Amino acid sequence: MQAKNLANLKAFYNEGKGKGSVINLPVTKVHPEGMPQELSFYSVSLHDGLEKGKSFNLLLAMFNILAAQKKKRKK
Repeated sequence: MQAKNLANLKAFYNEGKGKGSVINLPVTKVHPEGMPQELSFYSVSLHDGLEKGKSFNLLLAMFNILAAQKKKRKK
């Protein structure tokens, strides 16, 4: 059996009450000075500053996929 780990990190926002279109934001991996290399840090660039009362969503989805490999029988 073979396992593969997949992860997807997305940042997005929308204006209004959730009925408007979603705008994807760029996410980049960063290495802050003085922090351990074993930890992962990400930076999200907002188009405009985040105003009081506004929200920002960051979604991290991780998947484990197990794939069984069938052995071929010799005849």
